[in-house]
Amino acid sequence: MAKRKYATPIIMVIIMIMSIIGTILSAYMYIQKHMQFALYISIVLGTIALHFLIMYISAPLVFLIFRKKFNYNSFWFIPKKFENNLYKIIKVQKWKTKVPTYNSNEYSLKTHSEEEIIMNMCHAEIVHEVIFVASYLPIIGGIFISHWTILVLTSFVFSCCHLIFVAIQRYNRPKIIRLYERKKLRQMRGT
Repeated sequence: MAKRKYATPIIMVIIMIMSIIGTILSAYMYIQKHMQFALYISIVLGTIALHFLIMYISAPLVFLIFRKKFNYNSFWFIPKKFENNLYKIIKVQKWKTKVPTYNSNEYSLKTHSEEEIIMNMCHAEIVHEVIFVASYLPIIGGIFISHWTILVLTSFVFSCCHLIFVAIQRYNRPKIIRLYERKKLRQMRGT
């Protein structure tokens, strides 16, 4: 069976490469031609490239630390009282399927058990939470380039994007857990 290629990783690499190239070209234009707008473009594109680098580093880092072994009943992962109302207000059910998935195979019952999917969901949640926090690292660059507004805005936008993925994981996981625990209970009863 041939491995399925997913568009999201390819698109992410293209965006990161284009951001790096754009950063270099616009920085060159600023240095050589003293074009002020080129500096702003360079900062924005450099920040975008840095955010994509953070995304690529976060998943393997979380994997190395946790090895996809999570206690889905721990305080961190259990749904909080306010979440169901929040998900209704922001209508997660309507838009969750329209958001790109890095690798939808990770959440497929055709290739993974319920327990594996739960672990994948916990892993994805932690990765996006790490990225959410790390999204504010570029603000440190403000010390050197003093364009705080651009750095704060790009960091805010990227961090909010990752909250969307956290919400999807937290919205979907209880359903999979219920499915898994019912199956486990049936197996324990021998039916």
